[in-house]
Amino acid sequence: LAFESELIKSSFIFDYYSSDKTNTIKLGVRYVFQSLNKTLTDHDIDKVMSKIINKALTIDSVSLPGLNKRQINIIVHDIFY
Repeated sequence: LAFESELIKSSFIFDYYSSDKTNTIKLGVRYVFQSLNKTLTDHDIDKVMSKIINKALTIDSVSLPGLNKRQINIIVHDIFY
């Protein structure tokens, strides 16, 4: 998943699981946020994470356990409006 933000210092996959039985792949991704200009707030991080989540959910086979697309859209709406 290619995503760029001036606040993301680095990102990497820290966990990978694959099951041929269930035809499932699961990834754990870590993002490191940093700003040279200010202290980041939860709101700053939430805006970037919502964009990442929404971009990931545009991929047909991607899902986030516990969240559906409507819930993500509500999160994004709350952050940006």
